[in-house]
Amino acid sequence: MNAFKRLPIAAVPGLLAGFLGFSCSTKKVNIPVTPVAPIASYCPHLPSRTFPSPVTISGVAQYQFRNNGNGTVNGTPNPVRHAEVEVLDAAGGIVQCAETDGSGAFSFQLPAGTGDYTVKVNARANNANVKAYVMNNPTDNSYHSISTSVGTAESASLTMTAPATGSVVAGAFNILDKILDANVFLRAHASAAECAAFAGCPTFTVAPLAYVYWTAGFNPNAYLGGGAGGVSFFLKGTNELYILGGIAGDVDSSDCDHFDNSIILHEYGHFIEASYSASDSPGGRHAPNEVIDPRLAWSEGFANFFQAAVTGKAVYRDTEGNVSCGTGCTQAFHDEDLETVEAYDDPATMAAGEGNFREFAISRLLWDAIDPHPVSGEGGAGDPRNDLAFETVQSPFAEVWTVFTGAVTGFKSASARFRSSGLFLSFQRAVAGGQDWATIRAREGLSGDQRDFATPVAVPGACGPQTLQVNGGTNGSFEASNLFYDNDFHAHYHASGPLTVRVEYSQLGGTPADIDLIVWKNGFTYGKLGDALATSRRSRSTDGSTEQISVTAPAGWYMINVMGLPHSTGAGGTAMSYDLYINGQKACPDP
Repeated sequence: MNAFKRLPIAAVPGLLAGFLGFSCSTKKVNIPVTPVAPIASYCPHLPSRTFPSPVTISGVAQYQFRNNGNGTVNGTPNPVRHAEVEVLDAAGGIVQCAETDGSGAFSFQLPAGTGDYTVKVNARANNANVKAYVMNNPTDNSYHSISTSVGTAESASLTMTAPATGSVVAGAFNILDKILDANVFLRAHASAAECAAFAGCPTFTVAPLAYVYWTAGFNPNAYLGGGAGGVSFFLKGTNELYILGGIAGDVDSSDCDHFDNSIILHEYGHFIEASYSASDSPGGRHAPNEVIDPRLAWSEGFANFFQAAVTGKAVYRDTEGNVSCGTGCTQAFHDEDLETVEAYDDPATMAAGEGNFREFAISRLLWDAIDPHPVSGEGGAGDPRNDLAFETVQSPFAEVWTVFTGAVTGFKSASARFRSSGLFLSFQRAVAGGQDWATIRAREGLSGDQRDFATPVAVPGACGPQTLQVNGGTNGSFEASNLFYDNDFHAHYHASGPLTVRVEYSQLGGTPADIDLIVWKNGFTYGKLGDALATSRRSRSTDGSTEQISVTAPAGWYMINVMGLPHSTGAGGTAMSYDLYINGQKACPDP
């Protein structure tokens, strides 16, 4: 696997991104372009019109694609399935409509002997199979098409092909086709038959309309005021996906995502999450080899898993360049095997529960839960890398879907808050008819509850001091703090009014440590102090061993963050212990 490439892109409020394992905030933002053109209505003459004494125009629409994302152009194009077909007269008026079928075929009538017409096959669909428009930008809102002329002197047969070179308009059709694949997968695996085994499992039909913006050679990072690094992303709250088409007009040697099916489906996975589940992800930069906020790790981990489930390949692959750019230009920008752990998140070298803070540990857990399901190639039963022989869990996808979408035992329930893999696994353990995932949780280093993040507390409680390991490498900043080792996160519901939170520190080793106390509001971003209800971050060397916050707070859920750090920069790490009190009463973990 290639080394991770880190792009100098700061966290930008408003997007979920799938580029090299990085992401930005999930809060809604406005793309800094002004919509000018309205989005054209779907073709108005459906079902297709009939004419007296007609000619019949039939045809096949297809698109070229690159093997493995950036390899050679495949010799056999893929069909353009279930897409819109428009027929325009010489004045540009729409006189006929149709849709391609599952093989890319279409057929319609025109009045005989009435001249020449333009046939357009568009990279958009709004039907029972898939709902998605692939357009150029949010200013023009022009959808991508291939077109040809046809006369009406007699019936005719057409073959229309979107190219993967030159205009690369095939990229738009590949994006549409992958979104169709996702809908096909969900209809098959969240069907009435599959859902029947799980109470509260909603049957999937077709996802809401998604707007996808893509232009060959264009980097959507330009909308965000970012640097030259390429990025694809999903804007939560807008139903909009932005797919990287290249950089500065370069579609050969730069990073492009229009044939990277992992990236397309990852971003659509965020769309599915927004449409059918609920997310508390704060966004922010993320990389597979880092400990990150568990809410972010869950959202990214699910999207990584979703693309693998749809493709049937246990791999997350992002490529750069293609074979047209010359020798040594192409590479796998990121290549993650979902059947094999990496050194950085090997459960054998991690503490139990650390996997909840690592996105690909979550991706592998979910993949291990549902495989073997119908797969092709990588990750399949014949792949020597697979670990099927070591697995005892074979849950249907519908079990994952039940928790993911559940209004009672799931992420859409009224009791869900601070959503992470710990909460997901707590719900999964309660699913009627569900399987025991204990073995695969242990294999990926995940705890099956919220003991490591958003830990519920019993007040009053009866418990001894809680232990926290301080990371010796931290300099006392949020950026350097390890969210798993240096922090405890306790979820507390406050009924409104006065709120006093106190921690009392005890040293367990020879090296002194400090302790900070932050009470975060629901929806907080770790390290963004504007999201804190209140903080107490005194120096232990001058202010003793107690931190206390006393405020008046409205009713709601809060995250009590006990943060450990060395007594001074470079002082080294040590174990420490503390007692937590809320409004004068002992508070004890109750995961």
